[in-house]
Amino acid sequence: ATTTGVSDLTLRLNANAEAPSAVYFAFNGGPTGGAITGVSSPDAARVEMHETRMEGGLMTMVPVERIEAAAGQTIAPRERGLHLMLFGLSDAARTAQKVRLVFRMADGSELTAETSGLAEATDAAAHPAPAEHSGH
Repeated sequence: ATTTGVSDLTLRLNANAEAPSAVYFAFNGGPTGGAITGVSSPDAARVEMHETRMEGGLMTMVPVERIEAAAGQTIAPRERGLHLMLFGLSDAARTAQKVRLVFRMADGSELTAETSGLAEATDAAAHPAPAEHSGH
Protein backbone atom coordinates (compact mmCIF):
# COMPACT_ATOMS: atom_id res chain seq x y z
CA ALA A 1 0.00 0.00 0.00
CA THR A 2 1.32 3.41 -0.91
CA THR A 3 1.47 5.81 1.99
CA THR A 4 0.98 9.51 1.75
CA GLY A 5 4.36 11.09 1.71
CA VAL A 6 7.04 13.28 0.31
CA SER A 7 10.20 11.92 -1.28
CA ASP A 8 13.12 12.82 -3.53
CA LEU A 9 13.70 16.10 -1.76
CA THR A 10 16.35 18.01 -3.66
CA LEU A 11 17.84 21.29 -2.51
CA ARG A 12 18.97 23.95 -4.94
CA LEU A 13 21.21 26.25 -2.92
CA ASN A 14 21.38 29.81 -4.14
CA ALA A 15 24.99 30.97 -4.37
CA ASN A 16 23.80 34.28 -2.94
CA ALA A 17 23.09 33.72 0.76
CA GLU A 18 20.69 36.70 0.77
CA ALA A 19 18.50 35.17 -1.93
CA PRO A 20 16.06 32.29 -1.37
CA SER A 21 17.04 28.71 -2.15
CA ALA A 22 14.65 26.20 -3.72
CA VAL A 23 13.56 22.66 -2.85
CA TYR A 24 12.00 20.21 -5.32
CA PHE A 25 10.22 17.07 -4.14
CA ALA A 26 7.72 14.37 -5.05
CA PHE A 27 4.40 14.10 -3.22
CA ASN A 28 2.21 11.00 -3.10
CA GLY A 29 -1.47 11.25 -2.18
CA GLY A 30 -1.50 7.83 -0.51
CA PRO A 31 -4.58 5.58 -0.30
CA THR A 32 -7.11 8.41 0.04
CA GLY A 33 -5.39 11.40 -1.50
CA GLY A 34 -3.94 14.32 0.36
CA ALA A 35 -2.92 17.93 0.27
CA ILE A 36 -0.03 19.93 1.63
CA THR A 37 -1.32 23.16 3.10
CA GLY A 38 1.93 24.63 4.35
CA VAL A 39 5.60 23.96 4.91
CA SER A 40 7.99 25.17 7.57
CA SER A 41 11.61 24.45 8.37
CA PRO A 42 13.76 24.77 11.48
CA ASP A 43 16.55 25.70 9.07
CA ALA A 44 14.82 28.62 7.37
CA ALA A 45 13.05 31.79 8.45
CA ARG A 46 10.18 31.17 6.00
CA VAL A 47 9.11 28.56 3.46
CA GLU A 48 6.71 29.33 0.62
CA MET A 49 5.10 26.99 -1.90
CA HIS A 50 5.40 28.42 -5.40
CA GLU A 51 4.31 27.50 -8.88
CA THR A 52 6.00 28.69 -12.05
CA ARG A 53 3.48 29.58 -14.75
CA MET A 54 3.70 30.88 -18.28
CA GLU A 55 1.61 34.03 -18.54
CA GLY A 56 1.68 36.10 -21.69
CA GLY A 57 4.93 34.48 -22.74
CA LEU A 58 6.60 35.31 -19.41
CA MET A 59 7.56 32.92 -16.65
CA THR A 60 5.99 34.15 -13.43
CA MET A 61 6.27 32.64 -9.98
CA VAL A 62 3.08 32.66 -7.94
CA PRO A 63 2.60 31.45 -4.35
CA VAL A 64 0.17 28.53 -3.98
CA GLU A 65 -1.92 27.74 -0.91
CA ARG A 66 -1.99 23.97 -1.32
CA ILE A 67 -0.48 21.14 -3.32
CA GLU A 68 -2.91 18.27 -3.84
CA ALA A 69 -2.41 14.68 -4.95
CA ALA A 70 -5.22 12.24 -5.69
CA ALA A 71 -5.32 8.74 -4.18
CA GLY A 72 -2.33 6.77 -5.42
CA GLN A 73 -1.08 9.71 -7.49
CA THR A 74 2.50 10.92 -7.22
CA ILE A 75 3.13 14.52 -8.18
CA ALA A 76 6.66 15.54 -8.98
CA PRO A 77 6.20 19.26 -8.35
CA ARG A 78 9.17 20.09 -10.55
CA GLU A 79 7.19 18.85 -13.58
CA ARG A 80 4.37 21.22 -12.79
CA GLY A 81 6.64 24.07 -11.88
CA LEU A 82 5.89 23.56 -8.21
CA HIS A 83 8.67 24.07 -5.73
CA LEU A 84 9.41 25.44 -2.28
CA MET A 85 11.25 28.69 -1.74
CA LEU A 86 13.32 28.87 1.44
CA PHE A 87 13.97 32.36 2.78
CA GLY A 88 16.59 33.09 5.43
CA LEU A 89 18.30 29.72 5.21
CA SER A 90 20.63 29.20 8.18
CA ASP A 91 24.40 29.18 7.70
CA ALA A 92 24.47 25.72 9.27
CA ALA A 93 22.04 24.37 6.68
CA ARG A 94 24.00 26.00 3.86
CA THR A 95 27.22 24.44 5.12
CA ALA A 96 25.63 21.03 5.61
CA GLN A 97 23.80 21.39 2.27
CA LYS A 98 20.85 19.77 3.98
CA VAL A 99 17.47 21.10 5.09
CA ARG A 100 14.77 19.63 7.34
CA LEU A 101 11.22 20.40 6.28
CA VAL A 102 7.90 19.97 8.05
CA PHE A 103 4.93 19.54 5.70
CA ARG A 104 1.52 20.42 7.16
CA MET A 105 -1.22 18.27 5.66
CA ALA A 106 -4.86 19.19 5.09
CA ASP A 107 -5.96 16.56 7.63
CA GLY A 108 -3.90 18.20 10.35
CA SER A 109 -1.04 15.72 10.36
CA GLU A 110 2.58 16.64 9.73
CA LEU A 111 5.28 14.94 7.71
CA THR A 112 8.93 15.65 8.44
CA ALA A 113 11.50 15.04 5.72
CA GLU A 114 15.05 15.99 4.94
CA THR A 115 16.59 16.90 1.60
CA SER A 116 18.68 14.06 0.24
CA GLY A 117 20.74 15.79 -2.43
CA LEU A 118 21.57 18.91 -4.34
CA ALA A 119 19.95 19.94 -7.60
CA GLU A 120 21.92 21.26 -10.54
CA ALA A 121 22.76 24.94 -10.28
CA THR A 122 20.73 25.54 -13.42
CA ASP A 123 17.31 24.04 -13.84
CA ALA A 124 17.01 22.64 -17.37
CA ALA A 125 13.26 23.24 -17.44
CA ALA A 126 13.59 26.91 -16.56
CA HIS A 127 16.74 27.62 -18.56
CA PRO A 128 16.90 25.85 -21.92
CA ALA A 129 20.43 24.79 -22.77
CA PRO A 130 22.29 26.87 -25.34
CA ALA A 131 22.25 25.43 -28.86
CA GLU A 132 25.78 24.06 -28.62
CA HIS A 133 24.65 21.72 -25.86
CA SER A 134 21.65 20.29 -27.67
CA GLY A 135 23.52 17.30 -29.08
CA HIS A 136 24.82 18.72 -32.35
